[in-house]
Amino acid sequence: RMVDSYFGTNISGGRYLSGEGPFIEYNKDTGYYYLYVTYGGLLSEGGYNMRVFRSKSPDGPFVDSTGRSACFGKSDRTNEYVGTKVMGNYKFSCNETAYMACGHCSFFRDDDGKSYLIYHARFDDNTEYHEVRVHQLYYNEQGWPIAAPYEYSGDEISQSGYSKNDMAGTYEFVWHGTDNGTTPIASKEITLGINGKISGDVTGTWS
Repeated sequence: RMVDSYFGTNISGGRYLSGEGPFIEYNKDTGYYYLYVTYGGLLSEGGYNMRVFRSKSPDGPFVDSTGRSACFGKSDRTNEYVGTKVMGNYKFSCNETAYMACGHCSFFRDDDGKSYLIYHARFDDNTEYHEVRVHQLYYNEQGWPIAAPYEYSGDEISQSGYSKNDMAGTYEFVWHGTDNGTTPIASKEITLGINGKISGDVTGTWS
């Protein structure tokens, strides 16, 4: 790790690659420090998007879900494949306009233990108008944060879980990928079959 007596410890970025709005949250349940950072350009067509890394120490090293470092080396020419992408440009069919340039996030945990991601979003409306959004965050079995797809409005997840019958059905699916894309990702249609198969625009299995 690179440590400078004046600037401190380098935990993210470098090599003149984009990255701003860092925010660190410690989760006592998982034992990790989570570093959120935004890549891309700020304008609505700049590919602004949020990434997350984690570490057992606030000094790092911070890595993404595939083990890649948040710090860039001499050979790095792009940051598009570094960091677990939390959210970028996207659009569900019910949205009048696409969400664009989602980023520069903050985080808070409420007194009831619920976690929230706060960020600002622009839209594909030919303006740079933006609004603040709040999405609830959940943590998967591997301890990585997952943002709910819609802004928080009091929704709750069942503490007892859901059966396959509850979850089987047809959904709109957005895969945010890894790049700093400047165009909105349109949703695809998939069906989760009761037999554990995925069909439609994306195929595979689910459990």
